Amino acid sequence: MMYYVIKAQVQVKPYVRTVGGKFQRVRGFARQQVTGITEDIGKEFFNALKMVEGKDWMFEEPDILDLGDKINIDVNMWTRDAKPEQFKGLKKYNKPGYIGHFELNFFKDGEHVYLNSLFLKDEWQGKGIGNDTMKRAIDFGISKGFKKFSLMADGDVGVYAWAIQGWDWNTPKEKKQLLEDFCKWLKKRYNVEKTQNDFLHAWDVAAFMIGDKKVGKEFMMGEGKRNWWNGTLFVGRYSKGYEIFKEYHRLRHASQSGRAI
Repeated sequence: MMYYVIKAQVQVKPYVRTVGGKFQRVRGFARQQVTGITEDIGKEFFNALKMVEGKDWMFEEPDILDLGDKINIDVNMWTRDAKPEQFKGLKKYNKPGYIGHFELNFFKDGEHVYLNSLFLKDEWQGKGIGNDTMKRAIDFGISKGFKKFSLMADGDVGVYAWAIQGWDWNTPKEKKQLLEDFCKWLKKRYNVEKTQNDFLHAWDVAAFMIGDKKVGKEFMMGEGKRNWWNGTLFVGRYSKGYEIFKEYHRLRHASQSGRAI
């Protein structure tokens, strides 16, 4: 498997020429100036990431790009014995010592963080690296005042893995289709009658059980899988999803075997 990331430099203008658009863009541009989100956030984030490095792996110093309306941070992960010369060049996937990478965007509106990708080679999965990295990113974002985190995850595990942590559907269309499929599947497999109104959030499906059987997980890891899954996590005092997220990670750290990624 080869993995490529293509970036484009985006020029954001402080206004557009339509009347309504001009006001909206100027207002957004002014907000960007107030938040003061610059490339320095990438350096701060890298220092925060280093707190979750393992004894046998580490983060490479990241590439940090100002893309106009956001700051893009792309950081690779290596084994501790990797040589500095191996870090050079674009095609790093097959180089000795390379284990994965993490990329995200901090938007200059001061509200939104988009988690572009989190990739780990097969032999480095199941060690908690993904969960620790994602948790650190969200904790850091919250410390900077960000309220919304979103991602597009690989559907093989992402449909369940992120939903059970409190992430919710990003679009009504995606929610509607998955719930239709889930209710039909429940009736066919377990002869259980449910409607879409019984499941308000993605975590309601992920946590659904019949007796002691994790039926929601069975569906999401089986017939409910998608190629990609778009998820959103809102944080704040009254966010149910965030409460689930915090409890998930509290229990994970309390259990030696509780690492999901």
